Amino acid sequence: FARTFKADFLPQLKVKKIYLAESGRAAAVVTQGFRGHAYLHKFAVTKAAQGEGLAASLWQQIKTNHPQLYWRSRLNNDINAWYFKQADASVKSASGDWVGFSCGLFPAESLDCLQQAFVTDAGWQQQQEVMQKEEVKHA
Repeated sequence: FARTFKADFLPQLKVKKIYLAESGRAAAVVTQGFRGHAYLHKFAVTKAAQGEGLAASLWQQIKTNHPQLYWRSRLNNDINAWYFKQADASVKSASGDWVGFSCGLFPAESLDCLQQAFVTDAGWQQQQEVMQKEEVKHA
């Protein structure tokens, strides 16, 4: 994912499934989300692999295993155009920072799940925290 997770983040996740392409160039993490629904917590394809169909292949596996699914994406994320095509529903967060997407959920349930997603911790360390840890390692 080209970022570092907070130290206490991974142990607190209720992971349903981790997907990793054999090539290692695509990955996804699905967790138990709001009211037990599948939450696509992370989805990534390396820049080198984009356009090769890895995202579509990974997505098909995810949808087969989790027909009811929701996720969020930063408003300016380049993949959002693709997400809009995959989703049954979408909504923008009140803050304007996120777009939420869902598949296979009733509208009211989708909205409840997405409102929860908008306040879910992404789990990433701030860049400054990562740099400080690197400085300590090199000291």
